[in-house]
Amino acid sequence: MKPQHLALLRIVMSALLLALAWRLVDGNSLLRLLRTMDITLLCVAVALTIPMQVLSALRWQLTCKRIGMQLSLADALREYYLASLLNTVLPGGVTGDAARVWRQAERHSEHSGRAATASTPGQSRYTRPLHGVLVERFAGQCALFTMLAIGVTVNHQRLMPVHDLLLAVVVLIVLAALAWWLLLRQASAGAPSTTRWRSIVRDFHADALRALLPLPVFALQALLSLAVVTSYLVIFLIAAQAVHAPLDLASALLAIPLVLTAMTLPISVGGLGLRESAAAVLWPALSLSPSDGAASALTYGLVILIGALPGIPITVLRRRQAA
Repeated sequence: MKPQHLALLRIVMSALLLALAWRLVDGNSLLRLLRTMDITLLCVAVALTIPMQVLSALRWQLTCKRIGMQLSLADALREYYLASLLNTVLPGGVTGDAARVWRQAERHSEHSGRAATASTPGQSRYTRPLHGVLVERFAGQCALFTMLAIGVTVNHQRLMPVHDLLLAVVVLIVLAALAWWLLLRQASAGAPSTTRWRSIVRDFHADALRALLPLPVFALQALLSLAVVTSYLVIFLIAAQAVHAPLDLASALLAIPLVLTAMTLPISVGGLGLRESAAAVLWPALSLSPSDGAASALTYGLVILIGALPGIPITVLRRRQAA
């Protein structure tokens, strides 16, 4: 499928999912919640996106440094703002990360004075920048799943009706992780392979180990990633409070990570529609109103969009500097 057709399909999917969310909730209740939004709390939530971006940039900077690429905190923060904006407004949710890879490759080439970033023959100039973004995003997803595991533990009594389903999901995740580990081990063991896919996996495995180990580095990566996920949680809680749909902490530890996980599926525009539909389905399972869930999720998306808007002047300024 052509990229433009895929983008159009994701836009249509967002519209359909928004329509589904509208059908799942009382539309009038949803509008009433949004009309009575507390602007002060909305501004507080937007302000908290600043430390969220700084923590994310620090994690990326650490990852790049560990795999042999220079990246200042100022550059990391600028690129993260731009990536957040692109991921929010463009279909797929990964365009901003692709931009980070490309711009980091260009920056590293200029810094090193070479035409390639690779230190291993046969590697593309984009290999190391891609590995940096992949490992950084992987660390974030692990922290999100950790928060979800805490939420499941805290809410285990409320989840008894779907215990078997949750157990099946956990087993599938464990099996997928085991399969990936075996693949990495096979590709990284023994003599150098002549097949390209084994070389790619082996190179990524080596960079991932450098980025995440030894133990003090792993602890710092984990601390930064958990801090980022905690900032997501706090921003979502404040967004819910802003539309007069507060969440208790126990419910938040389960519902918010599930909504954020749903947003990572690359089938919509910045998670729009997926986020609201997931909340409308999850909130009743926790004895909460589906309208509260959809309104909270929509407000959270608005906060993230407003918080990413500095990416626009950053882009304009960099283009003027380049000119």
